[in-house]
Amino acid sequence: MMNRTTACVASLLTGLSCLSPASANPLGDLLSSAGGGVCFARSYDAAHLARDPKQDTRKALLSLIKDSKFDGATMRITLEGKARTSVIVGECGWTARANLDVQGKPLLDTFKGGPGLDCHAYTSIDGMSAEEGGDFVIDMRDDRTMVMHLPDSIATWSTIERRGRAKWAAFGKSDRVFKLERADRDLCKQMDASIAPLK
Repeated sequence: MMNRTTACVASLLTGLSCLSPASANPLGDLLSSAGGGVCFARSYDAAHLARDPKQDTRKALLSLIKDSKFDGATMRITLEGKARTSVIVGECGWTARANLDVQGKPLLDTFKGGPGLDCHAYTSIDGMSAEEGGDFVIDMRDDRTMVMHLPDSIATWSTIERRGRAKWAAFGKSDRVFKLERADRDLCKQMDASIAPLK
């Protein structure tokens, strides 16, 4: 028979064990509730592009798929523009203090700090190259909206059927921040199929 103190400790431990580790990880919660993957998208109409003639991007797609190798997601992005298409592949993980470098200083000036997804772009198809592909942040407002903040240059491919190594592409101010809305996963289906998960 447990005494009162032992019972209280046991009750506390039982309560803690009922808390899912993912409860402190909104990305993990989102992916689990969505069956392992989510798609976010944005298409820019003529009126928007007329207000910002320097913006090249016409359509943006973001796919996040649960990665079994680490507590995060495989990330795939396609930015379709008038002048070019940019495909970014890498990984993202949730953090309470996103967008900080190793000295604790902000990486990007467009993201004002706080929780979000720290993302890393790959430079090789297999993701094993030691060469940095660029870091950026995604502001995960809720399970319906993502705001993607890109640096002024990052490693990209020109098509979803990637060939060879990624090449660095420059992005102007009008093509660095994208507010994306939750979309049906079928919208990302072709991109996901072409960019197979790493084994």
